[in-house]
Parts: sequence; C-alpha cells; structure tokens
Amino acid sequence: MRTHTLFDLEHIEEWVKGAPYLAFMALAYSPRIKMEEDITVLDESNTLSSPLARFQGTGDSDSPFVYKSDSEEPEDHQSTPMTGRKHKKSGSSSSWSSLQPDLATPPSQNSAKRPRTKSEVLEGPFQLTSKASVPRLIRVTEPQKIWNIPRDSSGYLLDLTGKEHLLLDAKGNKLTVDALVRAEDYESWCGSSGNRAGNTIIDNIFEGGSTNVRRVTLHCRGTKGCELLDRKLLQKTHYEHKDADLEDLVQHNLKQRQEESSSASNAVARFYRMVMERKCLVEGCNGHPVMKPRSKGPSLEGKDYFVGCSNWSSVNEFAHLYQPIPRNVDENVLWSVFQSGWLPSEATFGKTCTNFVHARVPNQEHCHFSHIHDGQVLQPRIVSYDCPTMLIMYVPVNNGDIKIPKAILIFRNPHNHLAPTLEKLTPTQEKTLRKVIIAAGLVPLPAQKIVKAPTTKLVLEGQDFHDAVPAANKARKCCDKVCEFHNEHYIWGMGWEGVEALCKKEAKLLLQERYVNSVIIKPDFRLAVTMHPQLVKYIHDVDFIVVHFTFKPVRGNIDRWDVAGFLECIGRRILFVSIYSTRKTRAMYYVLWREFFDTVKVVTGKELRMPVFHGEGRLKAIIPDGEVAQGQGLGDWLLTINNPEISKITMRDPLFIILYILKLCRIHYLRDIDDIDITVPKAEIDRLKQFPSLKDTESISEWHALCAKTPYKGVADWYVQKCANPWVLKAINPMLSLIPREFWDTTPDDSNLVETAHVGHNKETGINNTLLGMILASRDADRQVMAAGARELKTGNLKDGNNTLYEREHRAIARKANSNKAAQRHEGNLERYRQLEACKEVLEEHRAVSLARDKQIEATLQYYRSLPQDVRHAEDVQNLMKQLREEKEQGLNTRREILVEKKEVDSEMKSLRTSELKNKRLNGIRSRD
Repeated sequence: MRTHTLFDLEHIEEWVKGAPYLAFMALAYSPRIKMEEDITVLDESNTLSSPLARFQGTGDSDSPFVYKSDSEEPEDHQSTPMTGRKHKKSGSSSSWSSLQPDLATPPSQNSAKRPRTKSEVLEGPFQLTSKASVPRLIRVTEPQKIWNIPRDSSGYLLDLTGKEHLLLDAKGNKLTVDALVRAEDYESWCGSSGNRAGNTIIDNIFEGGSTNVRRVTLHCRGTKGCELLDRKLLQKTHYEHKDADLEDLVQHNLKQRQEESSSASNAVARFYRMVMERKCLVEGCNGHPVMKPRSKGPSLEGKDYFVGCSNWSSVNEFAHLYQPIPRNVDENVLWSVFQSGWLPSEATFGKTCTNFVHARVPNQEHCHFSHIHDGQVLQPRIVSYDCPTMLIMYVPVNNGDIKIPKAILIFRNPHNHLAPTLEKLTPTQEKTLRKVIIAAGLVPLPAQKIVKAPTTKLVLEGQDFHDAVPAANKARKCCDKVCEFHNEHYIWGMGWEGVEALCKKEAKLLLQERYVNSVIIKPDFRLAVTMHPQLVKYIHDVDFIVVHFTFKPVRGNIDRWDVAGFLECIGRRILFVSIYSTRKTRAMYYVLWREFFDTVKVVTGKELRMPVFHGEGRLKAIIPDGEVAQGQGLGDWLLTINNPEISKITMRDPLFIILYILKLCRIHYLRDIDDIDITVPKAEIDRLKQFPSLKDTESISEWHALCAKTPYKGVADWYVQKCANPWVLKAINPMLSLIPREFWDTTPDDSNLVETAHVGHNKETGINNTLLGMILASRDADRQVMAAGARELKTGNLKDGNNTLYEREHRAIARKANSNKAAQRHEGNLERYRQLEACKEVLEEHRAVSLARDKQIEATLQYYRSLPQDVRHAEDVQNLMKQLREEKEQGLNTRREILVEKKEVDSEMKSLRTSELKNKRLNGIRSRD
C-alpha cells in the first residue's frame, strides 16, 4: 500500500477525498440521515445537492469507491466505472480544476431561511500580492448574508457574471461589488474602500490576464451590549455561523425578558432609571429629578408624590420636568432609591446580562434591563465590544467598457461574537419588498394590508412574507419602507399637498376622467371633493340623498363626508360623492354644500334639482344626522339658490328655509336622548322620544310644557340645547316640517343607508389610511361599482333581483317584528331578574333581622343564667326562658328556610345571566319609575 502509486502518502491530497468518503459512510451506516443535509453541513462547496449522487466500484484496491457528481455524468447518463482519476496540480496561475470538494471549505449555513449557495474550489496557492497569498479560492456566485471564515486561510472568489442585476440597489442605483458585499452582509463593517495609490495587479485569476484591482480593507465593528454582558458569550471564536449558538443566546435573552416582569423591585428600578435619564424641558435649567409631595392630595393611582425637577414650582408646574408615579411603583421604596441609590432590601437581579445591540444601532446609552446588585440600582451603559475579524477585498477597477463583476475576499481572524439577528434590510430584501408593493397595485395601501394581500403570496411563490423579508418583521421598519416607496411615486406626499397635485394633474384630463374635482385650502379648514364622473350622473335618478360623516378611514383630524342614495332601477345603494374636510364649522359646511352641488352640476352637465326650490327634479329630501352646523351651512347655501318666484319662499332666514328639504335622522335623535343621565327614569325618556310622532298642536304644546318644568337636570340641559336650535325639533316631526307630506312619507326616517355603507366601503379601502391613499383606494372601489352597475343595467342580470321596494319593506317589517319580540322577551327577562334581585334583598333583610333578634334572645338568656339560683328557678323566669328558647329555635328554622329560598333565587338569576341575559347590560339600567 505504501508503494502504491495512488495510495502513496506523499500524494495523499490526490486520493484522500474526505467529503465523499464521509458521505459514503453516512449513506452506508446512517441511512436515516438525509444525504443532502449531511453533505451540505460537511462541505458547502461540494456539488452533492441531493441523494442522487452515486458511489461506484466494488470497494477493493482494483475498483475503489469514487465519488461522481451529476455534473460529471455523460450526456447519455450511462454509469461508467471510474478508477483512480488524478487531478491536475495547479500553481499560482492555475486554471479551474475539476470540482474537488475539501473539508477546508466553509460549512454550509445550515438554516432554512438562508438558501444554500453552490460553490466551487480553485486550487492554489495564489500569490495575490508580494505579501498576500491564499492556498485556494472558493467560488461563489452570490454575496452571502453571513460569511463563514475558512479555517485554512482560503479566500472567496465572488463571481457575479450573468448576475449583474445584483449590482443595482432597490432604487436602481449602481453598486460596486464591495458595496454590495457590505450591503448584503448582516455584519457591520468599517474601513477604507481603497484609493488609486493603493491599487495593485493580480495575474491570471479574473479574466486570465493581469487585472488592476482596488484593495478594500474592512474591520468588523463587532457588537454592542450591556457592560454587564456575560463574558462567556464573547470567549468563543466563530468561524462558521451555527443556528444552535444563536438559539441558545435567544433563549437566555427570552428568559431575562420573562424574569424582568416578575419582581416589584425591577419596576422601581426601571422607573428610577427612566426619570433619571430625562432632562428638564426648560432650556438652561440645571435641575435634577427629585420626589415632591402632591399639594392636591393623592393621585388617582393613590400616590402622594410625583417626580419633578428640583427647580419645579406650582407657578410653572408643567414647564419643568413633571412625571407622575405609576401605579406599580412603591413610593416608599422609590424614596429610598432617590435618597441613596439603594433599595431597602439587599436584592440582586441581573448580575450578568444577555442584551446585545447591533453595531449599527445608535443613540442607545444604557441597558434597558434592570440590574440590581446587593440592593444597589445600577445603570449599566451600552458599550462596544471590538472584534478582531478583518476583511480584505480585491475589486477589479473598471477600465472603460470593460467591467469585471468579480472580487476576491480574504478574511483574517474569526469573529468573537455571534452573528447578528436578521434585522438588517438588505438590497435583496428591499427589492423583494418593492415587488410585493407593486404587485399589490398602484393604490398605496398600509403596510399590513400589503403583507396580507393575495398578490404577496403569488410574488413570493407561497413563501411567508417575513421569511422572505425578515427585516420587515419590525412593523415600524416595514411601514417606513412602504411610506418611502409611496413618497417616491407621489413626490408631493400623501397628504393635502399630494391631493392638490393630483387634482392639478387630473385637471388636464377630460371631464369624464377626473376623480378629484376640487381642493379648497382656507386658513381655518381644507376641503377635497371626489366623485366618479360616470357614477355620479345617476344622482339625478334618486328621490333622496343621505349624508353622514365617518371618522375612521383617514388618519389624523380628517373626516370623510359621504353622500349616498338608492338606485331603484337596479336595487342598489350607491355612494355618489365623498368629501374630505378638517373642520366641522358652519362656514366649512357652507362651502361643502356649495361645492357638492356645483361639482355635480359641472360633472353631470345639469343641476341637481329639488321640486320645492326648482319646481322640477326628483330630490325630495336631504337626510343628515343631527349635526347643527351641517344644517346651518345648508341653510346658508339654500339662500343663495332660492328663487322666490319659483319656490314661493320669501323668508330669508336660513334656519327656516332648510325645513323645506332637511329631514333629520330619527335614530340619531333617539340616541341623543339615550345619552341623557342614567338617573332619569325610563318613563321620562320614553316621553321625550315620542316627540317625532306627535300629531297635533295640543300634544306638542303639552310636551314642551313638561320639558320646561322637568325636575331632572339631564332633561333640562337637553331641552335647553334644543330650544337654542328650534329647527332641529321641527326637522324631526312631519307636522312641524315644511316638507310636503307625500315627500316625507316616501323617504326614509334615518341615515342607515349611508351608515351601513361605511362598513363595506371601509372593508374595500381600509381604515387609518393616508388622505391620498384613501382617495385612490376609493377611486378603485368606485370604478368596480360603476363597472358592475353598468353591466347590470345593460344585461338586466341584477346582483340582487329581489331587492325591490316591496322586498325591502317586507324584510324591514319582519326585522321590526322580530326585534319587538326580542325586546319584549328581553324586557320580560330583565323584569324577572329585577324581581329576583328585589326578592334576594328582602330575604337578606329578613335574615339580618332574624340574626339580630337571635342575638337579643341570647343576651337575655345569658342574663337570666347569671341570676341567683333561687331567682333563676322561679316558675315565671323558667317559663320566660322556655319561650325565648322556642323563639330562638323558630328563628333558626326560619333562617334555614331563607337560605334554601335564597339558593333557589341565586340559581334562577345565574341561569338568566348565562342564557337569556348573557352579554346583556344588567347594572346601570335606567329605572322604569
């Protein structure tokens, strides 16, 4: 064996193939282990990518086992035994050798989240410069997220040939190869990117000849962490990334987080550290935090002190530092800490820490975990821990049109810290995020809607979003990147400036293509009118419009005012117009009504006519909620369009003229009454609710008289507010309203039509959106409604063909009947529950009286027992004591009966609470008397 040409120990590197041999052993003796995982863990650079790798030969000296990869298979895929194939020796100018895996190559990044990258090995040694050489180069075709450091000082050859698109960032800016390496690496590097004076020449590696390269020298920035960091975590060397090490650190960190909330001393220590870090708000103040007594007695949390600036005074109490003490902080313990910095007890917590902070994270001065040593509250700093790892890159210098997308990477010294968590947004991740955003559509959606959008799964081919873009697991970072993307496409922003820019852009379009019709900027309010031009033309076919504000769709102080109507021809509710505003004043409402009617006229080509004012048209009533300023603004606008010669209305009072068209929502009126103080009896509340149904002057006068002399303050305040705006009550009662009775009876009594539309519309467009985002989302939703409506009008195939007026009224009657039955049943159950409560109170009172009498009897008997024997044995005394004992026994039996009856009452009450009255309000119910 020693003299064999193949097995000569001098040529051991020729015949000992460690990775294939270990792969064979794994296959032969551990058949349960997945071949792909074993080989990849052993050697990422080998070509064994699946259990299809074959081992050939008989195993004897004449036909040894030889590893052969699929890439070496002949085209006809016929297995041909291979024996003793030698590899070419290569010197410093060697060409690519056969795919020779070796144990010196870096292990795989064994993680499901990081795809394995196939690598090849270029045998050396290679003399890069006069002083730098490497024994071999490992060829990789993509930058790594975490680079493994070869133990034998090998280098990497990063070859991006055919993948030049990687050299563009998410915004299309060009990157150099070294910039790409740094951007994709989760580690943080600092150092020089090289200069012309430091350039050198490397021969026969990049393109076969001499190549001018730039030398980039980088140093690992290490990590940051608590200065009480467990030093065991920094005593290891890390050549390869191992998930097990990171998981161990994560578990220790999670345990520390869990223990943080388990101690009351920690709550004191945390609050103390937080207030000591705060600075006084007064510029130039040299005060410091101290505990001060409250002058107005204990706070709602029961605290007698607060933490304030030492220069704090009641004159400017909110100018200087002022911090109430939280409920979970013990004042006495906190006082001790402020006086000495020590807790009363010798507690110890957080002697060592596991708090690592990425080297990129700035401005964190102190550890956020609690650290207490023998009672002393510590405030450890976040310090930097240096790492000895150095990265040297040789990057070809572009020469005119000749661009070589390659680089040589050489690592020196292993890391002394674990690989950072996957919180850095790399260019690859950002590109994926942008693809997801674009696939979701041009309408800017909130980040969470993009994450959950159906198109996201399609773009990622079923992969979970947070696995594809792990940095976006931080919701704030994901939202920021989404907003950044939107701002790139909407350069004027997503607020009022963006809406104004969109309005100016659409002004150049045809009238039938505009959606944002006007944007009004006033010193005290802003207004934007939006409507779909093809949809709003049907507003001339409705008998009434319902208007209502909704507050959730747009973030900030912007409300959306929707105008809805019911299109009887297709049996469908339509949202015709949406107007966005920042205020709800009379002046704003005047502009709102004016813009609404004027825009409808401009877009549709004809005026929205009302029979009472124009003598023609279909609009019989406008149904809003009970907003006072809304009605006042409408009256102001109606004065400007009223022609007395046509309408016969000569009154110039805006609050009188609105009674011809304004019909307030009955439901809002009833809800307003329900909000009156709970101490007002139900009978009084019911009387107030009867006003819309009063039919003659006498009953109306009686109602006003009773309200004027009501003994209940809540009712009196409510009535004063209604008297200040008398048109409100007139707009809720058909007898007092000036709307023709036929118009009144053929239009709804409430604004449910638009309020129920908010739910579906918000589901389509989302809530808490930006102003421009909401407008664009509403535009898309309106386009879908328009397309569906046009299709139904053309084909007659209605979405709900049975939604005729008869069907709607039939369902409404059925709902009303069912709700009345349910209300009656609920009232009966509630009445029974009240009776049981009263019965229980009576039983408890009787039992209390019986117990009191029993105590009196026992005291009397005790007195008689203390009398002299001759007196105690007297016949009259004995008879009296006998009567008392009989009464006591009778009282005991009575109490036993009370307990039995009380148990029955409790059982029935519990049954009602868990069945008929489950999830119903039982306490604080308005009295019926």
